[in-house]
Amino acid sequence: MKKILLLLTSWLLLAAPRAEAQNQYVPANGTGDLVLPGTNGWLLHTPDDGRTTLYVVPWNGNDWNWASQAEFFSNGDMRLVGRLGLGVQPAAMNSLRLAVDGTIGAHAVKVTAVGVPWPDYVFSRGYRLRPLREVARHIALYHRLPEVPAAATVAREGLDLAATDALLLRKIEEVTLYLVALQQENEALQARVRQLEQAARRPGRR
Repeated sequence: MKKILLLLTSWLLLAAPRAEAQNQYVPANGTGDLVLPGTNGWLLHTPDDGRTTLYVVPWNGNDWNWASQAEFFSNGDMRLVGRLGLGVQPAAMNSLRLAVDGTIGAHAVKVTAVGVPWPDYVFSRGYRLRPLREVARHIALYHRLPEVPAAATVAREGLDLAATDALLLRKIEEVTLYLVALQQENEALQARVRQLEQAARRPGRR
């Protein structure tokens, strides 16, 4: 919030009418950058090379901390080096780059699965498909499918979307294998029934 207030204050100073006798201007350094003075000061910097990017940089006590800069581009884009929290306290962000306390609305969400293998391996020849008896025992004991996290774990830690999507697809593919095996077994039984029926209709058999 303090960062936002400082940025808004600077913007208002820049946008105000140029009445020297009435306005108080933010001091500038030798390069023309705007400086918000103080032990926790801020620097508003625009490179003098044709770029229109505005850099907002905090003071770390000894120098400007460019590793924690924020960049505002003339096309409306913005880039933050650090973390961004909406409606959350800094302590609640932990290692999150973006933390939102509320609902996010979007037309689409694209998640890159980093370090999460996509379950094409389920259809490989060496994949071990659990017998359904084993799955049934696991469900009876834990009330969930194998590898699926418990409700308490999800409530406490949340969900990794990429890992969860991969796990759900894996379970769908396993169900597909069960159905294929069931279909093959059903076709074999039907063929056996036809053989028995043909044998029963042969002359001399009652």
